[in-house]
Formats: sequence, structure tokens, C-alpha cells
Amino acid sequence: MGAVQCQGIQKVFGEEATKVEALKGVDLSLEEGELLMIVGPSGSGKTTLISIIAGILGQTGGKCEVFGRDLQEMQNSELTKFRGDNIGFVFQSFNLIPMLTARENVAVPLLLNGAAYEDALEKAGELLCSFGLAERLDQLPKDLSGGEQQRVAIARSCIHEPGLIVCDEPTSSLDHETGVVVMDLFRKEILEENRALIIVTHDPRIFSYADRIIHIEDGRIVEKISMG
Repeated sequence: MGAVQCQGIQKVFGEEATKVEALKGVDLSLEEGELLMIVGPSGSGKTTLISIIAGILGQTGGKCEVFGRDLQEMQNSELTKFRGDNIGFVFQSFNLIPMLTARENVAVPLLLNGAAYEDALEKAGELLCSFGLAERLDQLPKDLSGGEQQRVAIARSCIHEPGLIVCDEPTSSLDHETGVVVMDLFRKEILEENRALIIVTHDPRIFSYADRIIHIEDGRIVEKISMG
């Protein structure tokens, strides 16, 4: 069973004069243990596509299955639980909770899944240390640099060991050395566990980490590149 199967995904925003076709029949598959990168110009539909795959946004047409489950057929409560168990998402804007420390932010998915508070904080701290943030565990987001906030957001996406992690520009705020550290962690710690990873990126420095790259323009896939 594949991690993701998308068939004919369409997404329309607005109506009549304001109608925008963001996606125009996208087919996409992703296997467990695979790292897929999505590239393309701004406004091409990349973030819309990964938002549908992550269950954050519903499609107008087509079908999206994640681990064999059709997201469109789930009730809201069922979809929320499915996402909490199976999907991690890294937002381009980080979306950290401002009144929580770095460690507390990372612990949130574990707490939502029923983990004990102290256990969740301990695991979050260990993961943040592996991301080079041992000295920043108890800092609030406002006291962290953009790159540090980015690493906290990435750690939060994978703390609960979801089968699928979806990232929107995860290295955009990172210097090259830190970007390499993060990508090595994704490749070694996450994909070796046979999970799947989708990254939207404009960063050519990380292309070599991909198994496949797909290029989207104007809501359609225009090129598929195998990196094997």
C-alpha cells in the first residue's frame, strides 16, 4: 500500500468572476520510505496540493487517499484524529504557539495524542537537542531567530512519529549547514523508519536528498524527475 495516492485532484477557489483554478487534475503517488519534492513558481498550486494531502483543505474534484483512507469521506472529528495519528505538517510561517516554550511547542502533538506531560516534555527536549537547540529549550518563539523557529516547527511535525510528514519550505530560514543537519535527520531518522516525506521547496541546495522531484506550473504537473 502506498502512502499517498492522488487522482485527478482539482481545486477551485471563488466563483464566476473571482473563480481561480488552483489545481487542474493532478495525479501523484508516494511510497513509504520515499522523499518527494515539489517545485514550481509561486502561485502554481504547490501549497494547495500539500494542504489537500495533509487533510487541511478539501479538494473540489478528484480523490486523495493517505495510507488507503479517502480523506474526503471522513467526518471532521475522524479526520482530525487521523491527522493527529498519521500526518505531520511544517507550515512556512511556522505557526508556533507564542505563549509556549520551544519544548512545549514540540510536545503539543504528543499531548494531543494522550501522552503524559513530563514524558512529552522529555521527548521533545531530546529531539530539539538533536536539532542543535539544547540551549533554547525554554525560550518563547519571540526570543528565537527565524532559523530556530523553523527547527522547532520541524521537530513538532515529527515528534509523534507520523507515517507522513508534509513540509512547506522547511529550509527557507536555515543557513546551509543547519539545512544539511535537518535534511540528514529527515533522511536518516525518518525515512529509515519507512515513513514518507513531501517537501515543497525553492531551495536547490537540498534537491539531492529527493528520490523524486515533480514540477508544478499553473495547477498541473509539467515534469517528473527521478533522482535515483
